[in-house]
Amino acid sequence: MNGNLRFENKIVAITGASSGIGRASALAFAREGATTVLASRSEEKLERVADEIRSFNPRVLVIPTDVSVREQVQHLIDRMVREFGRIDILFNNAGNAYVGRIDEGLFADDLNKMLEVSFYGALYGTQAVLPIMKRQGAGHIVNMSSLVGRKAFPYFGRLLDHHARDQRLLRRPAARAVWHRDLCNHGVSGLDSDRDAR
Repeated sequence: MNGNLRFENKIVAITGASSGIGRASALAFAREGATTVLASRSEEKLERVADEIRSFNPRVLVIPTDVSVREQVQHLIDRMVREFGRIDILFNNAGNAYVGRIDEGLFADDLNKMLEVSFYGALYGTQAVLPIMKRQGAGHIVNMSSLVGRKAFPYFGRLLDHHARDQRLLRRPAARAVWHRDLCNHGVSGLDSDRDAR
């Protein structure tokens, strides 16, 4: 590959990589020279994305993963370390959405399903990869969120709640201090949502 590529020799994991933003991000990273590790629940869909990538970059690995299951997320990270010896970027992109009225009977159940994937999935990934990035002295964790976490829309109450949680996680002063101390001071960078999400 061309030595001018921005992610040459970088190992990048993308959750929710089988479609949408995850697929587009996987293709973009791969075009810039990264070794991409594709994670989502559907192996069949992941293989289709991997085939697209292989047409121009042979360095791609598929690891079916349900991010709502902590053990599967840990398996994803452990397998990457076994295969490549390091992880440079984790893109916590997996998410789901349920839209509807707050007085519907399934509102709470649907909200819990969203939190399991979008919130806890990102948390599990971050917890699993952070010790590795600290040992490496470098790395990046990117968490996908949504405008819905900052602005209310009719019937989007479930989305508003969980995206607001994602954004508030790093907006609290104590959390921000830990984020900057544990990540930036160990060579691992992340977005401060107060400053960078505007």
